[in-house]
Amino acid sequence: RPPKRYLPPKSLSSLQGNVVTQELLQCIKQKIMEHWPTLNEAFLTMDTDRKGYVTAQEFAVFLHYHTIPVDWPELQGLVRAFDVNNDGRVSYPEFCRTLDAMEAPEAPTPVWEVERRAIRSRYKLNEAVPWKSVK
Repeated sequence: RPPKRYLPPKSLSSLQGNVVTQELLQCIKQKIMEHWPTLNEAFLTMDTDRKGYVTAQEFAVFLHYHTIPVDWPELQGLVRAFDVNNDGRVSYPEFCRTLDAMEAPEAPTPVWEVERRAIRSRYKLNEAVPWKSVK
């Protein structure tokens, strides 16, 4: 099991007391977007017993497979974050509603952009001034 990563205490305001952070939810959404073309396929992969809902144990298997370490309180908070009707399990509409309500994760900055920013910073070049050709 990989070491437990630190999650900053930026709790979602709508979760009131849950230990689930925006970072954890964004990480889950990113993994889903990377591996499945639709939310339906992702949900069916998680719903191993095909009962139409995902339990905490099925969430735990998904998180473990994708190397997202969480402890038991985080897992319970995760289920509560998705579980709109508070029945202790996550149905497909609840799953979709929660993920759709989130902002899309930011795409990583391309390497060339990071290098360009470093060069501009090192030589104190102004972003607003375009390169001028020498005549």
